[in-house]
Amino acid sequence: MVQLPEMPISFDYKIWLRHFRLFWDLYRLGVVSIKLLPKRVDLSPLNGLIEYQSKEQIRLSSVGWLMHEVLWNQFKEHGRLYLPPVAEDEGQEGDCEWGNDLPLHLQTMLQTIQRLPFVTSVQIVGTKDQISGPMTFTGQGDSGVIRGSYSHEQKTWLFDIQTTAVDEMQVNAAIVELYQRFEPLVQTPSEKSVEFILVRHGQHVGEKEERIEGWADFELTDVGHKQAQLVAQYLKQNYPGIDALYTSSLMRARQTAEHIGRELGIQPLVLDDLRAMNYGKPSGLTKKEAEILYPVPPKQVIFNRAYDGESELEFHRRVVELFYELAHRHQGKTVCIVTHGRAINAILKEVMNLPLSHDFRVDSADTSIHHFVMRQNQTLLRRVNHTDHLVALQMDTAK
Repeated sequence: MVQLPEMPISFDYKIWLRHFRLFWDLYRLGVVSIKLLPKRVDLSPLNGLIEYQSKEQIRLSSVGWLMHEVLWNQFKEHGRLYLPPVAEDEGQEGDCEWGNDLPLHLQTMLQTIQRLPFVTSVQIVGTKDQISGPMTFTGQGDSGVIRGSYSHEQKTWLFDIQTTAVDEMQVNAAIVELYQRFEPLVQTPSEKSVEFILVRHGQHVGEKEERIEGWADFELTDVGHKQAQLVAQYLKQNYPGIDALYTSSLMRARQTAEHIGRELGIQPLVLDDLRAMNYGKPSGLTKKEAEILYPVPPKQVIFNRAYDGESELEFHRRVVELFYELAHRHQGKTVCIVTHGRAINAILKEVMNLPLSHDFRVDSADTSIHHFVMRQNQTLLRRVNHTDHLVALQMDTAK
């Protein structure tokens, strides 16, 4: 061992602030898909601070970890030099009419934010029924507004914080200040594996009538309910260690998940982001009607929308972002997700590190099972489109 003398080392606050949300996500989640990064993000200034886990995924290097931890802890003393200027009405509580249905902790937090020197107003802008996720703060362009989210049980509140920030640096510094006040330093992500069981919904009415699915809400058929009951019994017998059950909010998936939940004794949690791809106006029409009224554009590009629907990129982002959040939340656990064929494709494409432009497709029969184990440096694919549980039903149908 050779003892090195103390060497003066400093980190660039501006680089850290400019890319704080990326540092934060990489530190919290461990790995981030490049496809989920905001458009036009230049990673070249972060050379040496991030490294590629694969062609499509990045993580913090050891220097990046050190930089984030050091500057996060030093921010209380030095980082506030970058905060927005003091508002003219500093210390005023302002208009605090946020309603009576807010959890007490959220009310207290909003009142605290309202009193910050650089904040001029705080306003609730919406709610959604969603998994109780981590508190988040995100800059909204050059307006000086920061969008916050707070979750309690299965409800999430969204609120806008108007600050006196005049540039991106000040907005990011304000975001760091908010995280320091309301979010404790997260623990190093665990290296435990996560086991995922993806289940496609059962047969539904629209499927029998050959209708375009998307966000059109169809109930299960009698056959679909039988399929759902069979897959539920199969999961109970073969996957007794399932710890959590999530489902798309569309009825065909919810009804399938309800059968599974009853067998497993687990209440399904409903997530909008697990819905099928939104096809827009063609949704719900028969395929023949859609061919006439809304023909498929001759050239499909992943970021193009058609007929008020989602682009391939938008769909992939929302599904994969939620997938990584669930992977982080359930380290060492087994998670069952009831969703749709294209959502299953998006998740499998991500864990196989395939580019979004690659036309990768997996057949997903009704209530088919797709099973894989996700480790830090390895993905073990065990089953794809598994339907052994339907054999008896198929034989009865054939008779």
